[in-house]
Amino acid sequence: MRTRGRLEALAVGVVVGLLGIVRLVLGNPEALTQVLWAEDGLFALCVRSFDAVSCTIEPFAGYLLLLPRVSTALVSVLPMSVWPLASVMLALIVAGAPSSSISVALRGFGLSIIGSGASALCSS
Repeated sequence: MRTRGRLEALAVGVVVGLLGIVRLVLGNPEALTQVLWAEDGLFALCVRSFDAVSCTIEPFAGYLLLLPRVSTALVSVLPMSVWPLASVMLALIVAGAPSSSISVALRGFGLSIIGSGASALCSS
């Protein structure tokens, strides 16, 4: 992939992340520093108390979601005071990555930068 294509994909991912931050802050101004969704905190505490492998493979309430649990294991090594911000940042990276991929794929099919960017943003 050319450098320009990488920059375009990165820009789409960053815009998706920034839009996610704006949506969170508009809903609750303290969302970035004070709000930790229940599962994110629960699994991070589990990793701190036991270990990442057992907390990742043990079903909770009948479901087993791998990506959120792996990301929570990454968050658990940080101080608890930054868990809300770290969880949000990881979630926004996870949201931005597919949008970047969609933009790259659409550019590969010949769509313009505006068309591929808009389509990728609408997919998030």
